[in-house]
Amino acid sequence: MTRITDPIIEAIKKVEDYDQLREQLPQLLDKADVKKLTESLAQAGLMAYGTGVEGQE
Repeated sequence: MTRITDPIIEAIKKVEDYDQLREQLPQLLDKADVKKLTESLAQAGLMAYGTGVEGQE
C-alpha cells in the first residue's frame, strides 16, 4: 500500500533545493489520491479538535 506522503518523500530525495521541490508540487498534487488525502486530513482535524475540547466542560 502506498502512503499519501510517498510521492513527496521521493521528490524530496531527488531535488537539490527547496525551489526545485516547489516546482514539482503541482505535478505531485495531480498524481495524489485526493480522496484519501482529504479523508486523512478530516480525521486528523477531528481528532485534534476532540483532544482540544476534552475536559473543557
